[in-house]
Amino acid sequence: APAEAAVAARLLTERAGSNTWTQVGFCLAGRALMALHQTNEAAEAFAKAVEIPGNTETRADAALRLGEINLALSDYVQARQFFEEAAGVAADDSLIGYRVKAYAGIGRTLKAQGDKAGAVRFFMSVAVLFDDPALVPECLNEAAQLFQEMGQKEEAKKAWKELAERYPQSPHAKNRQQ
Repeated sequence: APAEAAVAARLLTERAGSNTWTQVGFCLAGRALMALHQTNEAAEAFAKAVEIPGNTETRADAALRLGEINLALSDYVQARQFFEEAAGVAADDSLIGYRVKAYAGIGRTLKAQGDKAGAVRFFMSVAVLFDDPALVPECLNEAAQLFQEMGQKEEAKKAWKELAERYPQSPHAKNRQQ
């Protein structure tokens, strides 16, 4: 019930007794508004959540979502800034899931901008630094494809080999086997 959730989240932002709960309210409102396909309103709610200081999970989540919205809008400068903010907020290992998504987001942003070498650095950093069964295979596959496009065939083979060895059941590895 996203419409009802948006109303409840807005009430939380108005009646919260602390910045933390206000931030949670804005982030929840943003999520509900995204479910209602009200992207501009969602972005405004997420931006309000990000403006509240503190390295909280809610702030990392809101920044990550703003990065994704801006990437979809091809606003690469804003997308990268929000992904970097999410990564910075998620510096604590308890928020590692946000950090891995932020690094992958930066890689996607750089790829969309045509910076293949920069994208590869971020995609490979995800593969080296994290063990996320969804994002690491995707990032290894992206890196391998970009290596191939850049004429670095040996590096592409290494990335695809790592993908096959670490995540043989992933859709990306299975697609390579066909």
